[in-house]
Amino acid sequence: MDAIWTAIKSALSWIYFPDLKWTDILDILIITYIVYNILLWIKTSRAWTLLKGILVVAFFLILAALVKLNTILWIAKNLINVFLLAIIILFQPELRRALDELGRKNYLSRFFNPEGSKNLEKNSLNDRSIYELVKTCTQLSKTKTGALIVIEHDTPLG
Repeated sequence: MDAIWTAIKSALSWIYFPDLKWTDILDILIITYIVYNILLWIKTSRAWTLLKGILVVAFFLILAALVKLNTILWIAKNLINVFLLAIIILFQPELRRALDELGRKNYLSRFFNPEGSKNLEKNSLNDRSIYELVKTCTQLSKTKTGALIVIEHDTPLG
C-alpha cells in the first residue's frame, strides 16, 4: 500500500499532498457530520429566522468595525456576554428538542444489539396492518364518518 502511495506522490509531485492519517480523515468525517446536522436542524426549525437576525446584527457590527464607530463597538464589546445568554434563551426550545431527539436515537444499540434490526422489523407497519387500515377507511368513507388514525412510530402512544 505504501509503494502505491509513494508512486502516486512521485507522479504527482507538483501537487501538495498533506500527510494525512486515518485519524485525520475520521476527524474530518465526524466534524462534517456534526456541522451538517446542525445546519439541517437550523434550516428545519425556527432557528433559521433567528440565525438570519443574528447574521444581520453581526453584519452591522462588522460594518461598524470597518468604519471605526467606537461607541457602537464599545457597547457591543460590553454586551457580548448578555448576547450569548440571550441566544441561549432564544434557542432554548430548539436546543431542548435537539437534545431530546439525540437522546431518543439509539446509536450504540445498533452495534451492541444484533437483534436490533429484527426488533425494528417487528415494530414496522406490515402488509396486514396496511390492509386493515385501508379496509377501515373504506368502510368509514361509505358511511361518511371521519376518524383520527394514529400510528405509533418512535414515541409510544401511551
